[in-house]
Amino acid sequence: KALMGQYGAFPTHGEPDKQPLLARAQVVGIFAGAKLETEKDEKEYCEVFGKDLGEDVQKSYTIEVKKYGTREHSIAWAPFGGDNLTQYFNSSFKQQGSEWVCDAENTNCISWPVFLHLKDKNGNPRLESMLVVLQHRPVTPGKQFKLDYGEDYRLPEQPAPFRSVRA
Repeated sequence: KALMGQYGAFPTHGEPDKQPLLARAQVVGIFAGAKLETEKDEKEYCEVFGKDLGEDVQKSYTIEVKKYGTREHSIAWAPFGGDNLTQYFNSSFKQQGSEWVCDAENTNCISWPVFLHLKDKNGNPRLESMLVVLQHRPVTPGKQFKLDYGEDYRLPEQPAPFRSVRA
């Protein structure tokens, strides 16, 4: 349910014992955006959402993780492209020089890659990956989930306006 005049995502339950905490092996949600693994994926994303929005989202709002089994390749997930509640998760920031960076000490959620060994309809094995959002600290009643977007993330100059939702 949208909350008028607010941004971010809030837990349904304010009580910590009812929140989906990592300590209880629970997942807050899946970052169900578009998986951008190749230059072709990035180009198609821009075709779907338009060049300006597609490039802005890729530059400012994607989450990148190292590809399974490699150190030099990464996979990016862009927030538009799936029923993605977690795209509404804000973060906490602190000023570092002239830039604003994530303040991990004041976040309560992290994204984590999960790798699934699946079989396709013909029985052939394939490896699939996705991001899950894990809550490592309780959220104070009335406060938002705050996602740590990583040490390389910089606050965009003009963040896109998002509506808030209840998780």
